[in-house]
Amino acid sequence: MEEENSQQFEQRVRDFLNNYGFENVGGGPKFRIGGIQVDACGGKDEFLVIIDATTTKSNVTRKITEMRGKLTKFKTFEVENDGVELPQYRKYKEILLAVATNSLIDSETQNSAREGNPKVYIWDKHFFDYYSELKKLIKNFANFQLLGELGIGTNTSDTITFPATRIPSQTYSNIYSFVASPQDLLEVCYVARRESGDEKYYQRLVNAGKLNKIAAYIGQGKTFANNIIVALPKELAGQISFKKEFELKKIEFGELTIPKTYRSLWIIDGQHRLYGYSRVKNISERELLQVTAIENITIEEQRELFIKINREQSPVQMDLLWDLYSTAEPNNEKTGVLSRLAKHLDTLPQFRGKIYYPLSTSKKLRGQISISKICNAIDDSRLTKGTVKNNVPNPLYDNDVDKKIKKVAKGINEFYEVLDNIFGSNPVSSEFYNKVCLNSAGVHIMLNLYSGILSVVNRSSEQIREIYEQYVRLLQEYVLENFQERKQIAEFLRSSNSKEGKRDKIDLLTEGINLKIGAKGLNLPRIPVSRRGEENRVISIEKNLRAYLDSVLSKVDPDWLKTRTPPDLYNRLRERSKGEDLPLRELLTLGECIDIILRNDNVKLFEERIKSIFYSIELFKEEMNLLKEYRNSVDAHDRMITKDKENIFLTRVPNIIESMNRFLKYS
Repeated sequence: MEEENSQQFEQRVRDFLNNYGFENVGGGPKFRIGGIQVDACGGKDEFLVIIDATTTKSNVTRKITEMRGKLTKFKTFEVENDGVELPQYRKYKEILLAVATNSLIDSETQNSAREGNPKVYIWDKHFFDYYSELKKLIKNFANFQLLGELGIGTNTSDTITFPATRIPSQTYSNIYSFVASPQDLLEVCYVARRESGDEKYYQRLVNAGKLNKIAAYIGQGKTFANNIIVALPKELAGQISFKKEFELKKIEFGELTIPKTYRSLWIIDGQHRLYGYSRVKNISERELLQVTAIENITIEEQRELFIKINREQSPVQMDLLWDLYSTAEPNNEKTGVLSRLAKHLDTLPQFRGKIYYPLSTSKKLRGQISISKICNAIDDSRLTKGTVKNNVPNPLYDNDVDKKIKKVAKGINEFYEVLDNIFGSNPVSSEFYNKVCLNSAGVHIMLNLYSGILSVVNRSSEQIREIYEQYVRLLQEYVLENFQERKQIAEFLRSSNSKEGKRDKIDLLTEGINLKIGAKGLNLPRIPVSRRGEENRVISIEKNLRAYLDSVLSKVDPDWLKTRTPPDLYNRLRERSKGEDLPLRELLTLGECIDIILRNDNVKLFEERIKSIFYSIELFKEEMNLLKEYRNSVDAHDRMITKDKENIFLTRVPNIIESMNRFLKYS
């Protein structure tokens, strides 16, 4: 696709104004207002919108200042094109200023432009993408949304009246209930959609499929029993009137009159029900919608009510809720802090533009990680908590929330930078990085792996990046050995969708690294695996120990289960075997295997190997007693395990397992 030049972009801005119903659209090299060349302009009601367009992002700030300086001359409304005077522009009374660009502009610059005097709107790539998409979804009713955002129509003296009831409320100043035609509502309702770019806003862009279903429902002559919930914003204070006709049981009946502007009513809940009518060709005059209106409510209170409705009463896309948490609950450790962290991470090199949340873009792009997924991943990996795995103090933690967010985001970005650099050196591992590490399920696995590394590495170490690289190189070796084919990566991701699947994959990669550490004899701490992972490893040792015992003792006596085991064990195994179609040796427990090894007539057969790994029979006994106790706790599902004992298990069992694997020659 060819890059858009300045003339093409200026024409696109003028086409946009025409598409959105503006009148007297003009602009160009010879088009002047008050003697000043203007790229684009368009009128609506008593307002004339004047736009300076640029394809150079760095020019935006300068153009904002220049536009403000030109306002006085613009207010003459003396318009000419190629020397020909255009008197039709003299009917306008107000000027609105905008700078248009085909680049993305940061929110700080946008807020500064809007909050300055005079106000300057920035129409950037995000703006044009949003309104282009909105136009496709709700057709010409999108015009009212844009006009409302620009404040056009706010000076009108027109009003609209609804038969209504006024209900007393302890929470809000007044609550009204009324019915209205969809046509009337479509002209005066506004939706605070995140995609428009305002961080205070809280709604999602409407869904085309849902609008079609609702339009089909309406087409069958059906109506909605539930109310659309709207806000009468604080800005309308003094412009709302209620004419009471009579009262019944503290409920007042009468007429509610509001200004007829493009954003008199802000939809809190029910936008799909209303905009479903945008796809109905002929709306019946008898068609009415039930509305509940809450008076004198701020945007923050609207957002709080929206979250309450959708969290507690009906499902809503989780990405929208997680997007909202950053401003609605900014210091809540379970929601807002995680949301803010994810958004900050989205500004750092390894994740820039890779995290999706509704405020960032109109649509989720291919390959983006959902904000809900990455927030859950950060939470599960304990990266914002005081301790990481094994209750080890978190080196990234800070009591100051803002500092903590920056430190954790920086740490994650640094880890991913190492992953990217090392994995990128080989096409197989590079594909694993792109398809797994930057996947919604994969990022959950990788952040848990990172948390595990943090639990064994001193974060303040000057060689921290070097240490990261050592672990990541071992992981790359494991990946190159096990993921040569694309279908192996696909299967890895497919089986990672569930919570248990993710946990298994975390353990799989962790054990892969740990086995490499053991095989190479590296002086690197082993990364702890989850309790479930340790349990699986112990069960595996139990199985392998049975086979090992049989291979050694059957050479001495083929009938060793009868002759070289503790008294009555053989009879217990026979009793245990009832209903089981297994060889008796497969029914041996870990503890029974260890007791067989330590029998006086057997221990000599194993002594050399025991001492080569555990240094002495006494130390072997001590380690095996702890391993038996751990195995029994697995069967007991952790009942009656003290905190101290749990800590002993966490610190010592992984090393015992590693030693047993060497003992069995499985490492």
